[in-house]
Amino acid sequence: MKILVLPRETKELIPVEVTVDRVSTTAGVRFDIVATGQRPATWINATVVGAQALVQIESLTPGEYMIYAQVTRGAEVAVIEAGVLLIT
Repeated sequence: MKILVLPRETKELIPVEVTVDRVSTTAGVRFDIVATGQRPATWINATVVGAQALVQIESLTPGEYMIYAQVTRGAEVAVIEAGVLLIT
């Protein structure tokens, strides 16, 4: 799992690789960023540029966060731990 260290002043879109059944996807992808130990609840649609799914990082206080990806394919809804953010 990728760990990304960013300063709290960061405001940018970052790429997140989302794979389902070992295949990279951008279709039906949404993200939630929550403090470590919390569960995802508020999903935001991914920004898709070419073959990349991007998530907006901004207004996070120092600490450790988990990036969750949700992929909807028909009746299936996969929730994936997609990365760790360390905000300084």
